[in-house]
Amino acid sequence: MSKRILRRVAATAVTGLLLVPMLASCAALDVIQASVDARNSSEIESPAQIQNSQLAAETELLLAQLWEGEGDLPVGGNVRRACQADEGGEAYLFYGSWFSPASAAVSPDRSEAIMTITEMSDWLEAQGWEYVETFEFTTEKLDVNAVGVGASKSAAGIPDMQVIYYFEGQLGQPEPHIVVDIDSDCLVADL
Repeated sequence: MSKRILRRVAATAVTGLLLVPMLASCAALDVIQASVDARNSSEIESPAQIQNSQLAAETELLLAQLWEGEGDLPVGGNVRRACQADEGGEAYLFYGSWFSPASAAVSPDRSEAIMTITEMSDWLEAQGWEYVETFEFTTEKLDVNAVGVGASKSAAGIPDMQVIYYFEGQLGQPEPHIVVDIDSDCLVADL
């Protein structure tokens, strides 16, 4: 065999050895992407109700702690998206946002806002919430004056929750108000 043919055979073999893993990884990436696409292809449903009993119970406790004695608990602007839970069955990712009811007496005083958030922070810790952390927004940072607390409760499938007290209101809602935001993990619908 001539050296030219040997070089071609060697080059072809090396190319083949390099291409096979590359093509295999591309195929694996395609399978992963197809799985992600299928998981995320569900339409977002709005308005939506909480479909998991533990999430519903934790949410109700939290809202009642904030607005006990204020009449009806606020109705949230809630959305959900179907997902695949490890347990199987119908499951959803849930996002809820609740605004203080119109009947709630939300003070425009910064010190009262801080006291309310501090009390909420203490209550969250006593109830077993994790990573409880207070924060403050100012007009220098975000064009709004507010204080808040964030936390999570993995046992209830809540990776992120925030209570924000806008003591001077905010764009679109100039009156003082409180907003509660809750994001859930993919939870089985058991309600």
